[in-house]
Amino acid sequence: MTESDAGFELQPAPIDKRLLAALIDFIIGAFLAAVPILGGVAAATYWVLRDGLEVEFMNHRSVGKAIMKIRPVRLDGSYTDIEDSIRRNWMFAPAALIPFLFYSIMGSFLITPMILLVLIITGIEIYLVINDPLRQRLGDKVADTIVIEDDE
Repeated sequence: MTESDAGFELQPAPIDKRLLAALIDFIIGAFLAAVPILGGVAAATYWVLRDGLEVEFMNHRSVGKAIMKIRPVRLDGSYTDIEDSIRRNWMFAPAALIPFLFYSIMGSFLITPMILLVLIITGIEIYLVINDPLRQRLGDKVADTIVIEDDE
């Protein structure tokens, strides 16, 4: 647990809820990425901006996090914005762009290194969520955020 700047404790969300939220968001991203040519760009955009959008049903969190009733917040307890979301999620954009590479001339040269990069980043992220005391993954550490339970 960590204390927010406002003086209240931030309790990390359970790992199972985080993993299910990530799975839901992965399915959304995969669905978007399946659209030929521009789908990868749409999926990358969703993945990078998803935790800062002020869309009513999302309310500064991804669809998966909204369904699982968890949310990323800054260490002071305030909601994340677009900039926080970019800092938290930039490392997922390459995964969403992999289908786009199939349609490009350079794709055949970039696809294998891109897949390796995505696997390495994913492994680091999962390791940190499981082993970090605050369950902060790399993106959380970069953006100074933590994912908490939130019934809102």
